[in-house]
Amino acid sequence: MLSGTTLIGTAGDDVFEISFTDDMLNVTLNGNSSQISLDGISEINLDGGTGNDTLQFTGKSLDEVYTFWSGQMLYEIDGLTFESLNVEEIEVDGGTGTDLAKFYDSEGDDDTTISATSITMTGSGYSNTANNISKTYSYGSWGVDTATFSDSLADEYYVAKYNESFMSSDSYRHYAVNFDVTVATSSAGGNDRSWFYDSPGDDELTMTSTQTVLTGPGFSHTANGFYRVDVNGINGGTDSATLQDTVDDDRGTASLDFAILSGTGFYNRVNSFDSVILNATNGGTDRLELNGTDADETFTTTGLEAILTGSGITVTGNSFDTVLAKTGFGVGNDVAIFNDTAQNDLFKGYADYAYMSSTTYINYAYGFDSVTATSSNGGTDKAVLADSTDDDTLAMAPTSVTLSGTGFSNTADGFSRVDAYSTQGGTDTATFTDSAGDDKSRAASNYAYMYTSSYLNFARQFEEVEYMAENGGLDSLYLFDSSGDDTFTASPTAASMGGAGFSVTGSGFDRYIAYGNNGGDDTANLTDSAGNDTFSAHPTKAILTTTSVTIYAFDFDTVNAYSNTGGTDRAYLYDSAGDDTFTATTTTGSMTGTGFSNNAHNFDRVDGIASNGGSNDIANLYDSSGDDTIYLKPDYSAMLASSFSSYAYSFDRVNSYTPNGGTDRARFYDSAGSDVMTTRQTEASMTGTGFANYAYGNEIFLAYSDAGGTDTVHLYDTTGDDVYEGQQTTASMLSTGVSSYAYDYENVYAYASTVGGNDTATLYSMNSSDEYTAASDSAEVDNSGLGLLSRVEGFENIALYADEDGTLDMVDTAGNDAFIFRPDYLAVSNATSQTQIWGASNVRAYSNTGGSDSLTIYDSVGIDSIDFRNDRVDVFYGLLFFDTLRIDGANLTDVYLIGGNGGINTYQLLQSRDYDIHNQGGWLFSLI
Repeated sequence: MLSGTTLIGTAGDDVFEISFTDDMLNVTLNGNSSQISLDGISEINLDGGTGNDTLQFTGKSLDEVYTFWSGQMLYEIDGLTFESLNVEEIEVDGGTGTDLAKFYDSEGDDDTTISATSITMTGSGYSNTANNISKTYSYGSWGVDTATFSDSLADEYYVAKYNESFMSSDSYRHYAVNFDVTVATSSAGGNDRSWFYDSPGDDELTMTSTQTVLTGPGFSHTANGFYRVDVNGINGGTDSATLQDTVDDDRGTASLDFAILSGTGFYNRVNSFDSVILNATNGGTDRLELNGTDADETFTTTGLEAILTGSGITVTGNSFDTVLAKTGFGVGNDVAIFNDTAQNDLFKGYADYAYMSSTTYINYAYGFDSVTATSSNGGTDKAVLADSTDDDTLAMAPTSVTLSGTGFSNTADGFSRVDAYSTQGGTDTATFTDSAGDDKSRAASNYAYMYTSSYLNFARQFEEVEYMAENGGLDSLYLFDSSGDDTFTASPTAASMGGAGFSVTGSGFDRYIAYGNNGGDDTANLTDSAGNDTFSAHPTKAILTTTSVTIYAFDFDTVNAYSNTGGTDRAYLYDSAGDDTFTATTTTGSMTGTGFSNNAHNFDRVDGIASNGGSNDIANLYDSSGDDTIYLKPDYSAMLASSFSSYAYSFDRVNSYTPNGGTDRARFYDSAGSDVMTTRQTEASMTGTGFANYAYGNEIFLAYSDAGGTDTVHLYDTTGDDVYEGQQTTASMLSTGVSSYAYDYENVYAYASTVGGNDTATLYSMNSSDEYTAASDSAEVDNSGLGLLSRVEGFENIALYADEDGTLDMVDTAGNDAFIFRPDYLAVSNATSQTQIWGASNVRAYSNTGGSDSLTIYDSVGIDSIDFRNDRVDVFYGLLFFDTLRIDGANLTDVYLIGGNGGINTYQLLQSRDYDIHNQGGWLFSLI
């Protein structure tokens, strides 16, 4: 019904159809059509009245504006306004042209459905639809309003801000303003993208491969099926985002500024969110890359969880198979933290990157200033650290290991095993620190490690290594040499092994053990403590023991032990199975042999021990500048001085030398066998089965024969005037500057014929069973009952004191000898020497060796007689012949008779003679 310019419906349900034909308005009401000329008309109103009314409105092909409210529409075009009221359902077709439509919600909860060509807003008692409108605005000001966007086949864009959303393409743009809920769906086709923007409040974002939901105070935006969604958190608040993967292989990329999760058919990105979580829990082989910014950032991983934080922002990645964190995109002081899982985890740290992995994950950190990996959640975890091309420093403690250098620092905490490598160059240093338990350490030219049952720290190829045992326990350090020439140096407080290209030091250990068995000419230098120390050295093993520390050196070519610090120190040097030499001076004792040289310097006592074989082990013992005594025994020898002592045990030969001054004594002791002792002007020796002891340059030589066997001593004179004295148990040879003594020898020989001087010998009887032999240059006392023999030769003057019950043989030499018979003594002499005998009563003289010998007979104070035979002379002293003397021999040429002592002296010529008798008075001739 038309009333002026107002169209009025009925009281029932009306259907209005409105369209335009040129300047005519086509109106159909409930099937009844009419036209209205628009000439001169600027406003038309439609009132649906009561009932459930419908308006179908078709606009012109011009640029038109439509405005919708609940039950109301306003149409505007140049010069014409059409407004409808009280119409419950309105549908508009904008036709062609660039049209604009605006939808306003009701006070209730309204729903708006938006597609490329159709927008419908519905609410309680109304429904407004606009078709073929290129641009629309829908406003949700009241109630809880929802806008739903649908795409077309074209490429479309959906933009959702906290207070408005729109979807557009090249041909349209539809807005939803202040809606509580918006939902955009891309399912029809085209390459559709979506952009979200946060509110000033705290917003939450959830993104999957097919859906993105952004919610905040009073709004919720959803995008479904878009191939790419970008969400921006630039308006404030504390915003959080969660991005979810697919079952396929997906890739995430994130920094403190943005996060991207993409895969087959989707690409989701968030920018400037305070908290972002990327989840890769749906399967596939997923990868996450975290990039640094200019802020100070911290990257933290625990197995399948990775977190990047900085400037109040957190990015979290969950369940990614691979995570890569890179700080090369920015500056700042960046820290990476790796935490292990309950599995067996592996951490590797390099100068430019680090990673931790197990069978289910691998997490990388590139370019971080500091990286720390922690093993605390179980499993058998291992850490590997590698150096840079510059000079790096490695610090290894039982629960924490750090390798650092220019621009990087990698730390492994709590790992049961850590391996560190120095292979990239530079001069790298490694420092080990012990635990409170019993730690063991081993180091060589190309590796070093420290361990207990709970940890193992290993360093390889480091040029400089230092160990510090300072936390307790019984700690040991093992050091191994290289193939070159190396030096091991150790004291109770520190030790070191060094060679070409490497150096290892250690301090505070209870034991230091070094090996030199890899080649080269290796030297060990060991220094004592302030206490009493012991040094024991074998050809392949040397040990220095102090009250608190023990030092071992195995297979070194040369070992030097120094006693410079204090205490009373003792050294034991052992031989090899070959022929070895032990040399001891006041300052140094050394044992040398094939392939080894062991030396003890400044020890209070040094023992050389030859117990391992060889047929020619030699000991050389030297004196001090003071008065020293050398003890030379078959099984050992000892040089004793006020400040030191040297001992030699079981050597085949011992030489003692005294070139350093003082009045030095050499004491020789025999064995249980038959030994030979020899003394000369500057030397003495004793030899026996299995031993030979020599002393050179001593002032006093003393030889003892009390251990058994039939022992012989040979005493030689010097170039000076020597005095020999021989008794039953003692023999001595005395000269200027040197004295020799022999005690309890079975056979004693004294010689004074080879060197020079005016030498004198005195022989004493042993007992009544002695047998004496005397010549002008020799004398002998032989007691077979006692098993004793004493003989002198070559002396210029010999005195023999005989027992009257003994027997005496006087013999000539090959030269001209002169025999003298006196009642108180006897003598035989030649041009250079003379022997005198006292106390002999049973005497027989022999002149049959050669030369022209003479006999001079002196009378006694009693009655004496002489019988002369062809080659024999008998002399009888005393009436009862208490002394009977006899001389035999063809070499006797002259006999001289000298009387004058009293008594009646007679001689008889019993046979013809080859010698002449010269009676010089006091003797009477008696006829036969």
